[in-house]
Amino acid sequence: RQTKQVREILSDAKVPHDFIDVDSQPHFTPSLQTVLGSRYRLPILFVDGLGYVGIGEIREYLEDLEKYG
Repeated sequence: RQTKQVREILSDAKVPHDFIDVDSQPHFTPSLQTVLGSRYRLPILFVDGLGYVGIGEIREYLEDLEKYG
């Protein structure tokens, strides 16, 4: 499952994060659909108001973080 993979990647990279299980808290889903529209799919990483959707975008964010700090 991609969510589990992303959690492991973030932990390995020592990126502090909060995990929210939206499946167990369905009241988050309408908000995420409003913010992300058709891009809504899991996993999602929000950093400073920007959403990184899917494992590919999250990996790109981490690569940029490593390059540029």
